[in-house]
This record gives sequence, structure tokens and C-alpha cells, in this order.
Amino acid sequence: MTVTESDWKIFKKIHAAALERFSQQILQESRAICDNESLSGHERYIRLYKHIKKRDKEIARAFNDYRRSTAKICLKHMVNMDLVTDEEFSQLSSELQAFLRFEM
Repeated sequence: MTVTESDWKIFKKIHAAALERFSQQILQESRAICDNESLSGHERYIRLYKHIKKRDKEIARAFNDYRRSTAKICLKHMVNMDLVTDEEFSQLSSELQAFLRFEM
């Protein structure tokens, strides 16, 4: 299940960009929770805690196992989370693109 050398090089770039995109998304969502004045401070804290806990699991699934042997699965998660642009996706080999398009 290991990716080719050329796909690995592209994966490393996609990984960094997608992690940044997802982190920014989480921060925006967190700001919205914190800025929700219709909730008490404690309610906002609880929602923020639950939100971060949930998102941390998603980050772990897609980004924490940074190895060539797991790159396909990590990319699959990133694609399913809409974190890979069409331009980035098109740089991958046709074989890897087919794998990523396949519904499990």
C-alpha cells in the first residue's frame, strides 16, 4: 500500500497545506463558539471543549500517522474532508487518484 516516490513528494506538500487549511477551519469554528454571546461562558467552554476533542480525533486520523506506508489512507481522509484542492489532486498519479476516488 506504499505510494510511489513521486506521489510521496506530492503527498508531503499536500499534507502541509491540508493541515494548515484544516487548522484554520477549526480556529474559525472555535472563534464562532467563543463569540456566541447567547450562551453563558460555561456553555461556550463546554461546546469548545467538545468541538476541539472531536476535531482532534479527525486531525489524528488524517495527519498524525505521517509515513509513506500510510499516505494513501491519510490522503483518503483528507479528500473525504474536502481538504485537497482539485489542483493538488490532479498532481497525483492516476493510480492514486483512482484509489482516492474509490468509495469504501
